[in-house]
Amino acid sequence: MRQALYSGNLLSELQRTSIVPILLSRDPVLVSALNTDDYAQTSQHLISYIEEIGAAAILLLDESGRVVAATDRALLGTNRRQAPSFIDALRSNETIFNTTQRESGGYQFTYSRKIEVSGALVGVIVVQVDLAKFEQSWSGISDAVIVM
Repeated sequence: MRQALYSGNLLSELQRTSIVPILLSRDPVLVSALNTDDYAQTSQHLISYIEEIGAAAILLLDESGRVVAATDRALLGTNRRQAPSFIDALRSNETIFNTTQRESGGYQFTYSRKIEVSGALVGVIVVQVDLAKFEQSWSGISDAVIVM
């Protein structure tokens, strides 16, 4: 019974988050910022979404892979050109799911999607799935939980 509940929670979170990149790739504020290179309000715009969406983080990358807006402002200006979420999004017309191992341990799960205007690439949106909330709630349960 608990296995069905745990897997249902994970699947629900993954499915819910999977639609976010397509919605944000069409957001007029983000598209305009990428077109004009004016990112003054874009991080705040992403931060306003984070609680509603329930994602762990959201990044907006320009066409070169540079972080131009982020819910974690410490990431601004960093380069994600070699990140699988950026590379795979460029190669597809769909939302891409990636699992990457963190240097600090554990895994990060992201959905990414390229943003185009009139057929030209202007950027990539990356949404990190928040599965840590399940880890925290499950850590207090006496059952052993392994996700593969």
